[in-house]
Amino acid sequence: PGKLIDGHTTHSSDTDCIYVAANVVGKSRREQFKFLPDRALARFQFVEAVVRMALRRFLKNDGVVIPFMYVDAIESFTELTRIGESLTQLRQVLHRELFTEECDTVIQDYHDMLVAVFGHYRGLARKSQGKKPKNLPFANWVTFLKDADLISGEFTAQTAGEAFALARSVRVDDTSTTRHMELSWSEFLVALAAVVKLRTKLRSDGELEGVSFVKVFDEFLDMYIPDAYQSMVESSDNRSAKRRQEFQGIIDVFERLFLEADSSRRGLVSITMLERKMRHSTWKPQLTKAKLTSAEASLLVARLQEDGYANVTMEQIVEGLLRLKEHIRPIQRALVYIDKSFNEYDFDESGTLDMSEFTKLIRDPMLTRRLKNIGIEEQDLLRIVEVLTEQSVVALTMDKVLECLLLLRDPDFVARRGVMVIRPYFEQSRAARTGALNREDV
Repeated sequence: PGKLIDGHTTHSSDTDCIYVAANVVGKSRREQFKFLPDRALARFQFVEAVVRMALRRFLKNDGVVIPFMYVDAIESFTELTRIGESLTQLRQVLHRELFTEECDTVIQDYHDMLVAVFGHYRGLARKSQGKKPKNLPFANWVTFLKDADLISGEFTAQTAGEAFALARSVRVDDTSTTRHMELSWSEFLVALAAVVKLRTKLRSDGELEGVSFVKVFDEFLDMYIPDAYQSMVESSDNRSAKRRQEFQGIIDVFERLFLEADSSRRGLVSITMLERKMRHSTWKPQLTKAKLTSAEASLLVARLQEDGYANVTMEQIVEGLLRLKEHIRPIQRALVYIDKSFNEYDFDESGTLDMSEFTKLIRDPMLTRRLKNIGIEEQDLLRIVEVLTEQSVVALTMDKVLECLLLLRDPDFVARRGVMVIRPYFEQSRAARTGALNREDV
C-alpha cells in the first residue's frame, strides 16, 4: 500500500510491458509520424503509458467494469504519484514573476545582445531544404548553456532540459516536424528565466532568500549574456577567417586582377571593368584553376549589382565571393555533374543549350541518379525548365542553371512564383480596373 509497484496488482515486469505497448506504432501509421522516437516515448505515448499503469494498479476487475471506475483509477494514480505537480507549480510561479513590467525593462536593456545570441545559436542548426532555421533546437540550447559556463555543479544537462520544458508553450503534439524540440524567440526568453529560477531553487545557502526575482534575473543577464555574446563574436571571427583561408587561392587571383584593373589606385573598380577582366583570356583560366567556375563568376557580378554597387572595393568582392560560395555549398557537387553533362550536350561549343536540349540533359538517367544521391530530385530540375519557360529564356547558359538552382533553394521562391503565375490572370480580369477579385473571378 502507498506504492505504485506494490508486488500484488503491479510488478516490475509490468512497467516494461506497458512501455513496449505504448511505444508500438503500426507500420501503416509510421509514415504519419516522421519524427517519432524509436526508443523513447512521445508525449501522447507517455500519456498512454500513464493511463495503462493507472488501470493496471488501481482498476478493480471483479467481472463488471463501469466507466467511472476508469476515472477513479486515474485519479488514484495522480493522488499517489502527484505526477507533474511540482513542475506545474513552478511554471505558474515563473510566469507570475517573469511577466511583469520590471522584467520587460530588464530584457529591453539586453535586447540587442539577446537577439544576436539567439540568432547565432539558432544558426548552428543544419539548414532544412536550404531554409534558415527559425527556432533554437534543444541541442543548440544546451550548447549555449555550456558555452556560457552555466552547466556545472548541480545545474546539469538534465536541469537544462527542465528549463527547456518549462519554457515550451503548451500545444498539440507535432510528430511531423521537430518543432517540439525547438524554442521560439519568446520561448528562449522564458527559458533563460527558467534557468534563473532553477538555479535559485538549487541553491541551499539561503543567500537569495527574500531577493526579488527581477533583481536576480537582471544580475544573471549581466553576468552571463555579455560573455556569451563576446564568445559568439570571437567564434564568428574565427569562422570568417577559416572561410577566407578556404578560398584564399581565389582571393589571391582577385587581388592581382583588382590591382591591374585599378589603374588610378583609388581602391575602386567598376563592375563593368571587373566583369571584363574576369572574362579576359589572361584571368579566366586562373580563376578556373582556383576553382571559380564561369557560372559562379557571372553570378558574383550579378549579386554585386543587385547589392547596388556600381564600383566595388576589394573587400566588397571578397565578401560577395564568400557569401556566394557559402550559398552554393549545398549544391556544389550537383553543379559539377550538371556542368560536365552540359558540356557534353553543347555540341557546337557555343556555351549555350536550347530548351529542348536542356530538357534532354536533365532526363539523362545517370545524371538524375547522381543528383538524387545528393538530394536533388528530377522534379527540382523540371521546375527549372518551368521557371526558364516563364522567363522566356531561349538560349541557356551554365550560369543561368546555377541561378535557377539557387532560386529553388530560396524559401520565398514558391510565394514569388505563385504571384508570377497569378498576375496574368489578374491583369486580364476586371480586377485590373477595380483592384480586387470577386468570387466569380477567383
